[in-house]
Amino acid sequence: MGKLLKFEFAKLIKAKVFYICLFVSIAIVFIFGLVADADSPSVNSLYFFKSFTEFSLITTVIAIPICIFVCEDAQCGAEKTVLGRGVSRSKFFFAKYISSLIAYMLFVLITMAATYIFAIIKFNYYVDDTLVPFIFLVLLGLFMFHALFFAISTILGKNGFAIAMAILIPTILQLLMMLLEHVIDLENFSFQIFSFNDILNTFVRYTEWNKDLTWSTVLSIVYPVLFIGAAHEVYVRKEN
Repeated sequence: MGKLLKFEFAKLIKAKVFYICLFVSIAIVFIFGLVADADSPSVNSLYFFKSFTEFSLITTVIAIPICIFVCEDAQCGAEKTVLGRGVSRSKFFFAKYISSLIAYMLFVLITMAATYIFAIIKFNYYVDDTLVPFIFLVLLGLFMFHALFFAISTILGKNGFAIAMAILIPTILQLLMMLLEHVIDLENFSFQIFSFNDILNTFVRYTEWNKDLTWSTVLSIVYPVLFIGAAHEVYVRKEN
């Protein structure tokens, strides 16, 4: 496993698409920040920082390098070469999952750090006790998105198709939940809690713990387990 991880990390370090998408994500944040009204009484450094998932378009931008990284070995033939040397599919699968997750989280943390630095420079500095929980909750929500992107890419194995599905599926699920809500009217229950976007938005809006946060936390753990479990079962059954 150690050699496989080194192999995957070596590819990640050389992957220009990660650096390009990271630059784009940070640039979008800065553009939004530059046009924002720093004198507005409702805008401060914490408010801007908590909007970073929206301003950076991170769940869309980061899908591109993850899908390309996961699919590239299958498309260029490197996967067959590695597996032909006796490496098990499970080990190869989890080496790629771990390395892509670490790269993904570094992408997120660098974007968050850049956003926070920009926020305290441009806007009135403000912080409260929601900052640290907000960071951990958003990381948990984005962890769920990584599992979705990784599973889709592993199952489909084609860059373009995987990127399109990774970007479209969260929106499609959100629309389906809205439709269910329209057709089935349940008192004190919203189908939107199952939407990836709604889960992340619940974390972003964190002020104090409540029932919605509990649901979102549970689902942001259950979804990755289901996604990675399903992707693994599909992948190990593929022919070498």
